[in-house]
Amino acid sequence: MWVFSGRRGIHCWVSDYEARKLKNPARSSIIEYMNFITGNAKSNSKVKDNVVFNRFSGKTHPAVNRAIIICKSNFNSIVL
Repeated sequence: MWVFSGRRGIHCWVSDYEARKLKNPARSSIIEYMNFITGNAKSNSKVKDNVVFNRFSGKTHPAVNRAIIICKSNFNSIVL
């Protein structure tokens, strides 16, 4: 389940039993793969453009495509 905290961005809550049994290095690797932003509170945040848009294939990451579709279809009803 995706949750927006308001202060620290969007978080993924995983309830799958097998996924919850993963060790920290495996969990960190998954999160790093899914994280499109670099930086922290003490440095400038930047979008990882190599993750969002693959310059070799010329394609946008599938997760980004899906997020764009969801945001576009819900933006007006949420903001207005």
